[in-house]
Amino acid sequence: MRLNDLFPTPVLVADIDKNIADDVESAVVSRLDKLVRHKDQNSDFNEKDKLFDLKNELAPLYNFFVQGLNAFVEQSGTKAVESHFTYWFQDYRNDGDHHGKHNHGTDGVSGIYWVRASGNAGQTVFYNPNVIMEYVHPTQQTKYNSTELGFAPRKGCLLLFPSYVNHSVLSSPKEAVRTTIAFNFGPAEV
Repeated sequence: MRLNDLFPTPVLVADIDKNIADDVESAVVSRLDKLVRHKDQNSDFNEKDKLFDLKNELAPLYNFFVQGLNAFVEQSGTKAVESHFTYWFQDYRNDGDHHGKHNHGTDGVSGIYWVRASGNAGQTVFYNPNVIMEYVHPTQQTKYNSTELGFAPRKGCLLLFPSYVNHSVLSSPKEAVRTTIAFNFGPAEV
């Protein structure tokens, strides 16, 4: 007898070349003071002018995102296209900075790229989209009944996931470093 995974949730995990990661970190850190303070983090989410024109100023990174998107779409069958790309930079540098539980609606494929991250930086936590798991009391934790799964931030790492998946960023201690680029590739029929 064996169990089958009926409705798995795809998550792509990929690491960029170290030299590109170092170049991106150097460029982004040089402009972090331009990010605006929002409630629980520094970000350009609501700003007209982004920290960088990602496609032109950080082209090797953007191309890596597109490679990830293509692999995600091919392997998952999800509809998302490069032409519907939105992004923003986030920096969690103050004690307690975090980002509460949220999702990116029906944007298609969402992503997180860690520009830099110290070992003690807050994890990104993903929540099981099967809400019945909140009401089940298992005798042991398995991949079939977990309510959440955390990813430790790692410089140069890219995560892609369906936009509807709820996730949060846990708070970090004062001395932690965590800078990310969050983004969405929208569905084909917009």
